[in-house]
Amino acid sequence: MNKDEQYIVALYQLAGIGGIKDRYEMGVQVGLSERAVNAILNCLEQANFVKKIGTKQVFLTAQGARLAETLMLPGKK
Repeated sequence: MNKDEQYIVALYQLAGIGGIKDRYEMGVQVGLSERAVNAILNCLEQANFVKKIGTKQVFLTAQGARLAETLMLPGKK
């Protein structure tokens, strides 16, 4: 899995659909710097997989949850 996919899966596992997490704490979970988190989240938000709240929080959309579930299927690693 690439870093974007790892971020989506980690967010799904730790927060679930609509659960709010600190975006930078989530980045630490997958080994990303603050700058990398910002870049990844901009792309993920444009694709409607996540929504940002304020300057630090993020949550997974239903579309993002479906992607995470697909990525966690056997053979998708």
